Amino acid sequence: MNDKKDDRIVLDFIDPLFAIAIHLSLAEGLMKTEAYEAWVPVGHLTVEVLRYVNPFDLGVLLLGYCLVITSWSGYHRSIKAQQINLDTLAGQIRFALDVLLLLIYCLILTRFADFTFVLCAIVVVFFVFFLWDQAKCRESQGEKPDSARRRGVTVAWLFVFAFLLLLESYAPCVSRWIILTLAVSFTFLYRLHKNHSKLIFDWMAWPFPEQ
Repeated sequence: MNDKKDDRIVLDFIDPLFAIAIHLSLAEGLMKTEAYEAWVPVGHLTVEVLRYVNPFDLGVLLLGYCLVITSWSGYHRSIKAQQINLDTLAGQIRFALDVLLLLIYCLILTRFADFTFVLCAIVVVFFVFFLWDQAKCRESQGEKPDSARRRGVTVAWLFVFAFLLLLESYAPCVSRWIILTLAVSFTFLYRLHKNHSKLIFDWMAWPFPEQ
């Protein structure tokens, strides 16, 4: 009974933070762009506005939304499989890491005009995912611990996004559009890999044999 109560408390606290992150992306991000500030009422539309629109920045914002939405989905899937027990140290760490992730998401969605920053923040997000997985494994010892394979999936994609950051920072010959397209695609592939780690991309989890 207490586990269900803790689960409800955690969800009631965390779920609104996802909505707040989306709200901040609009109020402090998109609505502060030159394109939005140049917006005129319909009827005077709007060749002027199009001059200020930066398609690449909108693509980075899309990347941020993809990260947040897939994280929300993955969070609920994980909580459904194993609730956070706030009576344990590991459960408290998981909860604190959830809050930290939401703060990072807010930064990503409000600073989408800085692609390097966004990629760096995503690498930090995946490192926090790694810590979250470790805390979840520690919390569930003696019950149903996560397989090492699933934890290895997170580590593998951490290195993948770190590689994209290195490309963006030190390989100007590589188009930023290519890096952005890969980042958006990898956001979905990570969740697919995480949910089906026994079926696809097994080679990526090679340092972590199945338990």
